[in-house]
Amino acid sequence: MDLLLNLEPLFTATKVNSKESEEKKKKSERKMKRWFDPWPVFFKREFNRTWPFLVGFAVTGTIITKFSLGLTEEDEKNSPFAQKHKRLRNPDF
Repeated sequence: MDLLLNLEPLFTATKVNSKESEEKKKKSERKMKRWFDPWPVFFKREFNRTWPFLVGFAVTGTIITKFSLGLTEEDEKNSPFAQKHKRLRNPDF
């Protein structure tokens, strides 16, 4: 019986610690909410630093798309690079 009476303060301390840990968890969640912003908030805040990269990707993508869509089968036949790689893919060619 004495053993059970001695354990009682441990259980009450656990309850207090659980309240403290809940408060700490809530505080850390609030910090995490500020630390990890949603994508729209992040892009709005970081737009001044990232706009050159976004413009560069857009321009580069447009140029590559324009040139690759402009290639014809005739260009492929005349290209030594394409012929070499065609042979590597199909060794029977």
